[in-house]
Amino acid sequence: MKQTAKLGALLLAGLVLLLTLTACADHSEEPVGSCGPYEILYEELRYHTMTYREEHPDCSEEELQAAVRQELAEQYAILELAAEYLPNQSIDSESMVTLVDQALEGAKESLGGKSALKDYLKENYLTEHLLRRLLAITQMQIDLETRLFAGTGLESEETLLAWLDEGNYVRVRRIYFPLTDANGNSMREQAEELRAALMDDRNADPDDLISAEQAAAGAVCYQSEFLFRNMGDELLTEAAFRLWQVGDVSNVLEAADGYYLLVRVEDDREALENYQLPTVLDRYRSDRFDEWIAEAAGTLEVTWNEFGSGLLLTELK
Repeated sequence: MKQTAKLGALLLAGLVLLLTLTACADHSEEPVGSCGPYEILYEELRYHTMTYREEHPDCSEEELQAAVRQELAEQYAILELAAEYLPNQSIDSESMVTLVDQALEGAKESLGGKSALKDYLKENYLTEHLLRRLLAITQMQIDLETRLFAGTGLESEETLLAWLDEGNYVRVRRIYFPLTDANGNSMREQAEELRAALMDDRNADPDDLISAEQAAAGAVCYQSEFLFRNMGDELLTEAAFRLWQVGDVSNVLEAADGYYLLVRVEDDREALENYQLPTVLDRYRSDRFDEWIAEAAGTLEVTWNEFGSGLLLTELK
């Protein structure tokens, strides 16, 4: 009986150890589902889950599931577009592996060595395997953008500037009035009065026409700015492009946060070319590329396998 009891205790201890080891097993590269034709690994699911939870600590399981599915769909949409437009490239190709090796070494050096890289990975919910994959996908996105924008107005700063010179930018001063003053009275009438004053004197400085009381209530005239066709707030850009001559004033524009007036001012093409162009190009390209990604992501469905469907994302560690 004593031998049997002793054997039973050993078996029980072994079982507990086995369960502990199983619970602590590294599931990083274990599949949790698929997105279209692509396999999703646990490390990817955890990375997107933990990143979203860090930014939205009070999110529900439903919200988290939807956000992670969207992130994964957009990630694999890049590979879908690459398969269509870059058929001879792959994230596993020899040239891509070389680029990723170089990027990883650069990251290791900039962070301060292997130990620092390990800390970085841990802090950002990454594994080295996943970091390599994300670096490859990022490079694929860069190559894809180069391919998709080739031969278009967004190919380079020079082609964008040529398009802008065709009448696709305007320089204005934006004047803002809150919806109401401190007493709850509408400020629309005051905005209309300022517009009338500007219409009467096209050379007037808007700053001189805003009273101290209006400024105290929140009225402000911003510095000159460029607005670009099909970029930014639609209400303001459409109004801006209806201003044909210097000194033209828009109607009072009502937005959710207040009233706006736009005054056309002299162009400053030199400032546009020297200081604005790289940012404008990045913004246009980003907006257009996001549209392509959204379209491609809409064709992909994230499906969990048995392991993935058994995970509660709000409880991942």
